[in-house]
Amino acid sequence: MKPINIVLGILVSTFLFFNTSCRLKVESNDASIKEPTEWSRTWIPATDKHDLPRVLLIGDSHVERYYPVVQKKMAGIAYCGKLTTSKSLGDPVLLDEIKLILKQYDFSLITFNNGLHGKGYTEKQYGKYIPLVFDLFRKYSKAQVIWANTTPVRKKENLAEFDAFTDRVKERNRLVREYTGKHGIPMVDLFSFGEHVDYYTDDGVHFNPPGVAAEAETLANKIKELLN
Repeated sequence: MKPINIVLGILVSTFLFFNTSCRLKVESNDASIKEPTEWSRTWIPATDKHDLPRVLLIGDSHVERYYPVVQKKMAGIAYCGKLTTSKSLGDPVLLDEIKLILKQYDFSLITFNNGLHGKGYTEKQYGKYIPLVFDLFRKYSKAQVIWANTTPVRKKENLAEFDAFTDRVKERNRLVREYTGKHGIPMVDLFSFGEHVDYYTDDGVHFNPPGVAAEAETLANKIKELLN
Protein backbone atom coordinates (compact mmCIF):
# COMPACT_ATOMS: atom_id res chain seq x y z
CA MET A 1 0.00 0.00 0.00
CA LYS A 2 1.32 3.45 -0.89
CA PRO A 3 2.21 5.80 2.00
CA ILE A 4 -0.33 8.39 0.85
CA ASN A 5 -3.15 5.82 1.09
CA ILE A 6 -2.08 4.92 4.62
CA VAL A 7 -2.10 8.59 5.64
CA LEU A 8 -5.53 9.14 4.09
CA GLY A 9 -6.86 6.05 5.88
CA ILE A 10 -5.58 7.33 9.21
CA LEU A 11 -7.10 10.78 8.63
CA VAL A 12 -10.51 9.33 7.71
CA SER A 13 -10.49 6.99 10.71
CA THR A 14 -9.53 9.86 13.01
CA PHE A 15 -12.29 12.06 11.62
CA LEU A 16 -14.91 9.34 12.07
CA PHE A 17 -13.74 8.66 15.61
CA PHE A 18 -13.92 12.28 16.71
CA ASN A 19 -17.18 12.91 14.85
CA THR A 20 -18.80 9.94 16.62
CA SER A 21 -17.29 10.93 19.94
CA CYS A 22 -18.65 14.46 19.66
CA ARG A 23 -22.12 13.17 18.77
CA LEU A 24 -22.10 10.80 21.76
CA LYS A 25 -20.86 13.61 24.00
CA VAL A 26 -23.82 15.76 22.99
CA GLU A 27 -26.22 12.98 23.99
CA SER A 28 -24.57 12.10 27.30
CA ASN A 29 -23.83 15.60 28.59
CA ASP A 30 -27.25 17.16 28.03
CA ALA A 31 -29.34 17.45 31.20
CA SER A 32 -32.91 16.16 31.37
CA ILE A 33 -35.19 18.96 32.56
CA LYS A 34 -38.07 17.49 34.54
CA GLU A 35 -41.72 18.51 34.26
CA PRO A 36 -44.17 18.39 37.22
CA THR A 37 -45.66 15.17 35.84
CA GLU A 38 -43.97 12.95 33.29
CA TRP A 39 -45.48 10.08 31.38
CA SER A 40 -44.82 7.60 28.60
CA ARG A 41 -47.15 5.12 26.92
CA THR A 42 -46.20 2.37 24.50
CA TRP A 43 -48.62 0.17 22.58
CA ILE A 44 -47.44 -2.20 19.85
CA PRO A 45 -50.28 -4.46 18.66
CA ALA A 46 -50.12 -7.64 16.57
CA THR A 47 -46.43 -8.18 17.27
CA ASP A 48 -46.73 -11.83 16.21
CA LYS A 49 -48.16 -10.96 12.78
CA HIS A 50 -46.22 -10.05 9.65
CA ASP A 51 -48.86 -9.90 6.91
CA LEU A 52 -49.15 -6.09 6.93
CA PRO A 53 -46.72 -3.18 7.22
CA ARG A 54 -46.08 -1.87 10.73
CA VAL A 55 -46.36 1.84 11.53
CA LEU A 56 -45.14 3.63 14.66
CA LEU A 57 -46.60 6.96 15.78
CA ILE A 58 -44.28 8.89 18.10
CA GLY A 59 -45.24 12.10 19.86
CA ASP A 60 -46.98 13.88 22.71
CA SER A 61 -50.57 14.10 23.94
CA HIS A 62 -51.83 15.20 20.51
CA VAL A 63 -50.58 11.87 19.17
CA GLU A 64 -52.12 10.11 22.16
CA ARG A 65 -55.49 11.53 21.10
CA TYR A 66 -55.33 10.95 17.36
CA TYR A 67 -53.59 7.55 17.53
CA PRO A 68 -56.79 5.45 17.98
CA VAL A 69 -58.46 7.32 15.11
CA VAL A 70 -55.48 6.75 12.82
CA GLN A 71 -55.35 3.13 13.91
CA LYS A 72 -58.97 2.59 12.84
CA LYS A 73 -58.37 4.29 9.50
CA MET A 74 -55.39 2.00 8.87
CA ALA A 75 -57.27 -1.22 9.71
CA GLY A 76 -56.49 -3.85 7.08
CA ILE A 77 -53.70 -1.66 5.68
CA ALA A 78 -51.10 -1.55 8.46
CA TYR A 79 -50.62 -2.37 12.12
CA CYS A 80 -50.24 0.89 14.03
CA GLY A 81 -48.35 1.21 17.29
CA LYS A 82 -47.54 4.24 19.40
CA LEU A 83 -44.90 5.74 21.65
CA THR A 84 -46.43 8.78 23.31
CA THR A 85 -44.41 10.69 25.86
CA SER A 86 -43.97 13.97 27.69
CA LYS A 87 -40.28 13.92 26.76
CA SER A 88 -39.21 16.66 24.37
CA LEU A 89 -36.53 17.13 21.80
CA GLY A 90 -33.63 18.38 23.88
CA ASP A 91 -34.06 15.60 26.43
CA PRO A 92 -31.57 12.72 26.06
CA VAL A 93 -34.11 10.37 27.70
CA LEU A 94 -36.34 10.75 24.63
CA LEU A 95 -33.62 9.09 22.59
CA ASP A 96 -33.50 6.21 25.07
CA GLU A 97 -37.27 5.73 24.86
CA ILE A 98 -37.22 5.65 21.07
CA LYS A 99 -34.21 3.36 20.92
CA LEU A 100 -35.86 0.84 23.24
CA ILE A 101 -38.77 0.43 20.80
CA LEU A 102 -36.73 0.40 17.60
CA LYS A 103 -34.40 -2.29 18.92
CA GLN A 104 -37.37 -4.61 19.53
CA TYR A 105 -39.62 -4.12 16.50
CA ASP A 106 -39.33 -3.48 12.77
CA PHE A 107 -41.41 -0.72 11.21
CA SER A 108 -42.18 0.21 7.62
CA LEU A 109 -43.01 3.79 8.52
CA ILE A 110 -42.55 6.12 11.51
CA THR A 111 -44.39 9.37 12.14
CA PHE A 112 -42.90 11.91 14.54
CA ASN A 113 -44.67 14.86 16.18
CA ASN A 114 -42.94 16.58 19.11
CA GLY A 115 -42.84 20.20 20.22
CA LEU A 116 -45.46 21.12 22.84
CA HIS A 117 -43.50 19.85 25.85
CA GLY A 118 -40.02 20.81 26.96
CA LYS A 119 -40.57 24.50 27.61
CA GLY A 120 -37.41 24.40 29.72
CA TYR A 121 -35.32 23.68 26.63
CA THR A 122 -34.24 26.51 24.38
CA GLU A 123 -35.02 26.33 20.69
CA LYS A 124 -31.30 25.84 20.11
CA GLN A 125 -31.39 22.74 22.31
CA TYR A 126 -34.57 21.57 20.59
CA GLY A 127 -33.03 22.03 17.15
CA LYS A 128 -29.85 20.18 18.10
CA TYR A 129 -31.90 17.04 18.74
CA ILE A 130 -33.70 17.01 15.39
CA PRO A 131 -30.76 15.33 13.57
CA LEU A 132 -30.07 13.12 16.59
CA VAL A 133 -33.58 11.66 16.42
CA PHE A 134 -33.37 11.15 12.67
CA ASP A 135 -29.95 9.51 13.03
CA LEU A 136 -31.55 7.17 15.56
CA PHE A 137 -34.25 6.23 13.04
CA ARG A 138 -31.60 5.51 10.41
CA LYS A 139 -29.41 3.47 12.77
CA TYR A 140 -32.11 1.17 14.16
CA SER A 141 -34.72 1.13 11.41
CA LYS A 142 -35.20 1.11 7.65
CA ALA A 143 -38.58 2.80 8.01
CA GLN A 144 -39.77 5.75 6.00
CA VAL A 145 -40.25 8.83 8.17
CA ILE A 146 -43.02 11.42 8.26
CA TRP A 147 -42.42 14.48 10.44
CA ALA A 148 -45.54 16.35 11.58
CA ASN A 149 -45.11 19.92 12.79
CA THR A 150 -46.49 21.23 16.08
CA THR A 151 -49.85 22.91 16.63
CA PRO A 152 -50.20 26.43 18.11
CA VAL A 153 -51.18 27.03 21.72
CA ARG A 154 -54.06 29.37 22.60
CA LYS A 155 -54.74 31.25 25.82
CA LYS A 156 -57.03 29.13 27.95
CA GLU A 157 -58.62 32.25 29.43
CA ASN A 158 -59.29 33.57 25.91
CA LEU A 159 -59.15 30.99 23.13
CA ALA A 160 -59.47 33.71 20.51
CA GLU A 161 -55.85 34.67 21.21
CA PHE A 162 -52.65 32.70 20.78
CA ASP A 163 -50.50 32.04 23.81
CA ALA A 164 -46.97 33.50 23.84
CA PHE A 165 -45.56 29.98 23.57
CA THR A 166 -46.88 29.84 20.00
CA ASP A 167 -43.97 32.04 18.91
CA ARG A 168 -41.62 29.36 20.22
CA VAL A 169 -43.66 26.68 18.43
CA LYS A 170 -43.21 28.60 15.18
CA GLU A 171 -39.45 28.66 15.65
CA ARG A 172 -39.38 24.95 16.46
CA ASN A 173 -41.43 24.27 13.34
CA ARG A 174 -39.04 26.41 11.30
CA LEU A 175 -36.10 24.32 12.50
CA VAL A 176 -37.97 21.12 11.63
CA ARG A 177 -38.95 22.46 8.22
CA GLU A 178 -35.36 23.47 7.50
CA TYR A 179 -34.02 20.03 8.38
CA THR A 180 -36.72 17.96 6.69
CA GLY A 181 -36.52 20.07 3.55
CA LYS A 182 -32.75 19.64 3.38
CA HIS A 183 -32.97 15.87 3.82
CA GLY A 184 -36.09 15.17 1.77
CA ILE A 185 -38.22 14.02 4.71
CA PRO A 186 -41.99 14.31 4.10
CA MET A 187 -43.62 16.79 6.48
CA VAL A 188 -47.29 17.03 7.46
CA ASP A 189 -48.69 20.44 8.38
CA LEU A 190 -50.74 20.22 11.57
CA PHE A 191 -49.93 23.78 12.63
CA SER A 192 -52.49 25.20 10.20
CA PHE A 193 -55.30 23.45 12.10
CA GLY A 194 -54.58 25.89 14.90
CA GLU A 195 -56.45 28.54 12.95
CA HIS A 196 -59.67 26.74 13.89
CA VAL A 197 -60.57 28.06 17.33
CA ASP A 198 -63.44 25.60 17.39
CA TYR A 199 -60.96 22.69 17.33
CA TYR A 200 -59.60 23.52 20.79
CA THR A 201 -60.60 22.25 24.20
CA ASP A 202 -60.77 24.68 27.11
CA ASP A 203 -57.07 24.24 27.96
CA GLY A 204 -55.96 25.92 24.72
CA VAL A 205 -53.55 23.07 23.98
CA HIS A 206 -55.48 19.94 23.06
CA PHE A 207 -58.00 19.36 20.29
CA ASN A 208 -61.60 18.24 20.68
CA PRO A 209 -63.00 15.32 18.61
CA PRO A 210 -63.46 17.35 15.37
CA GLY A 211 -59.91 18.68 15.66
CA VAL A 212 -58.52 15.23 16.43
CA ALA A 213 -60.41 13.83 13.43
CA ALA A 214 -58.87 16.47 11.16
CA GLU A 215 -55.34 15.64 12.35
CA ALA A 216 -55.94 11.89 12.03
CA GLU A 217 -57.39 12.19 8.52
CA THR A 218 -54.42 14.23 7.31
CA LEU A 219 -51.85 11.90 8.82
CA ALA A 220 -53.60 8.69 7.75
CA ASN A 221 -53.80 9.93 4.15
CA LYS A 222 -50.06 10.65 4.13
CA ILE A 223 -49.28 7.25 5.62
CA LYS A 224 -51.39 5.49 2.98
CA GLU A 225 -49.70 7.52 0.24
CA LEU A 226 -46.21 6.47 1.32
CA LEU A 227 -47.10 2.82 1.94
CA ASN A 228 -48.59 2.40 -1.55
